[in-house]
Amino acid sequence: MLKTLEKYKKYVLVIGGSMLMVAFLMPTALSQMAGDPRKRVAAYLGKEKILEGELATAHREFSAVQRMAPLLVMNLGLRDDLHWFLMTTDAKRAGMVGAETDGEMFLREMTELVVLQIAQARYRQMAEFMLQQAEVRRQLFEEAERALPNMALSARRETGLGEIEFYRALAKLRGVLRLQAAFMQAGRLSDRRLQDASRNLQEFARVDAVVVPATRLAERVDDPTDEQLAEHFARYRDVRPGTGENGIGYLQPDRVKIAWLFVDHLAVSDAVRIDPVEANKRWRKENPTRAPDEFAKDRPAIEAAMRTEKVASIMAQIDKIWRAQVMASIRRLEADGPYKRLPEDWDKTRPSLESIALGIVDGVRAAAEVSIPMPAVVIREASWLTARDIERIPGIGRSLVTVANRTIPAWEAIYSVRELLPGTTQSPPMGTPVQVGVPVADLHSVDASQNRYYFMVLDARPSSAPESLDEVREQVVRGYKAIRAFDLLREQGSMLESLAVNEGVEAVEAMFSASGEADPAVEGLQVVHDLLVSRAEVGGSDPRLKDEVMRAAVWSRAESIDPLRPITQISAEQRTFRVELPRHLALAVCQISGFEPLTIERYRQFGEQLARGEQVRELSKTINSNSAGPFSIPALTERLGFRMVRRDREDDSEPAGEPSPVESGR
Repeated sequence: MLKTLEKYKKYVLVIGGSMLMVAFLMPTALSQMAGDPRKRVAAYLGKEKILEGELATAHREFSAVQRMAPLLVMNLGLRDDLHWFLMTTDAKRAGMVGAETDGEMFLREMTELVVLQIAQARYRQMAEFMLQQAEVRRQLFEEAERALPNMALSARRETGLGEIEFYRALAKLRGVLRLQAAFMQAGRLSDRRLQDASRNLQEFARVDAVVVPATRLAERVDDPTDEQLAEHFARYRDVRPGTGENGIGYLQPDRVKIAWLFVDHLAVSDAVRIDPVEANKRWRKENPTRAPDEFAKDRPAIEAAMRTEKVASIMAQIDKIWRAQVMASIRRLEADGPYKRLPEDWDKTRPSLESIALGIVDGVRAAAEVSIPMPAVVIREASWLTARDIERIPGIGRSLVTVANRTIPAWEAIYSVRELLPGTTQSPPMGTPVQVGVPVADLHSVDASQNRYYFMVLDARPSSAPESLDEVREQVVRGYKAIRAFDLLREQGSMLESLAVNEGVEAVEAMFSASGEADPAVEGLQVVHDLLVSRAEVGGSDPRLKDEVMRAAVWSRAESIDPLRPITQISAEQRTFRVELPRHLALAVCQISGFEPLTIERYRQFGEQLARGEQVRELSKTINSNSAGPFSIPALTERLGFRMVRRDREDDSEPAGEPSPVESGR
């Protein structure tokens, strides 16, 4: 064998070397044959080719601007990287996008946006109020100015954009802002239309008013007979509450029955015992240069820190045990998309929350050597619960669920249950399937005290009419009496108006306050003074006074008043009137206390602002009448002639036929 190899070694070396060379060069050759994937045609804008690399750049740009200005991106309605590509292309063609220097200038002007982002993240619902505090606003501006360069650097690093590319992305964002602003300001108003709009918004009648709800007379209505109640229920059974002729309706909202397992954070903390020896070891490790007798002073803090860490570890262990036990029980079930197909006897074979609670106690004892109290099991299946009902439940009602990067109320996670979704096979809105009869493995809620709630939906019913009168009997009785009481209130309307003419609307309030005011179940009355009513809207916060019927009645009376005469010279009979509010089952007694016509000075002061507002309202009506809108993906796709290349094409030549259109839902 050796002699043979020796004889033919030259041939072996030549052939072997050639094979090694081929193996070394083959990947490069194949790559060159295949071409650079970034240079492949991905789409067309009319006849213009769009390469994969351009769409990849758009993806990085969109990620960068999202990191820098998420609020602005959201307000501009930019949905994803494709929408970004189409919008920036539209802005460039309109001449709205500047060079990278424009983006650099825009970065310096973004301090206000960063202030808003910091305020919303820090103060949440209180953000607007806190920004009105001068000192807080000054501190936030200083913080934003310090944070802005670091935010820009972080966005560049995370998206792989160079400095010039990053500034170009910001220039495109500014271009999109200019384009949409130009569109919103494109409309023009004639002088006459602006004057009419100004009169609608800037002419005011001042009104003193008191609203008398029909419920104040409900005690005068006899209890309905079974026949009357059945007839009333049949009439309003399928009507949604708050709609219809009088706001009465018994159509029930989505509702559920739930159960949950409650882990008391304080009870877990109390169950943890800190070994003094271990506490001393940790103290000596963290303080190697200090004298041993100093440990006693630091011992409470050391033990508190160790307890906090231990409790956090136990709570994490509880999460794992809960998930493991739930997954073990459903793993054998047949899949139904992201959900499970439940067997007929699932109610009998599914794991009980009590057994899971016992497993948690045993699991924590084995893993952490701590005996925690048995988690409480709460079952709410006696009656249906609406979202508002769940919010009112102490504990779980105020708890929050963390899903991805956002925090939502527990009821919202519960209401993502499959049986309440429009389609039974669509993807879970929370990313985690929630299904009737199955404990939720990957979601739990936490309240302000760090207590945890592991929940399960026992049953769910979409919005529907009540199955029987008994299901909503108390509500139906109240509704019946409210309608009859409104009839009584109408009969007293003339008397109440006369009382207001002679003694003012305060006398109406006093008459009803004299009886029934001590009963907390009876709705109180309150006189609203100097309520500003324009032709377009009613001030104040009472939704009953904002009714269109109220506004029309006020101006029907106000237009008969001479604005040049002092209001005290106008008779009380001319200024006083009553308004029936059937949708609210109430009656308003009103008296005009002043009139503010549109003056030339106010017209000049607010004319430009009113013109912009009217333009926005007009455009909003136009956009709302068009389901897509001018800057939606379908509208941009059609306007730009954007078409995606078919996936099955193997070359980048222009197709003979029409390329496949982009999916408008992307």
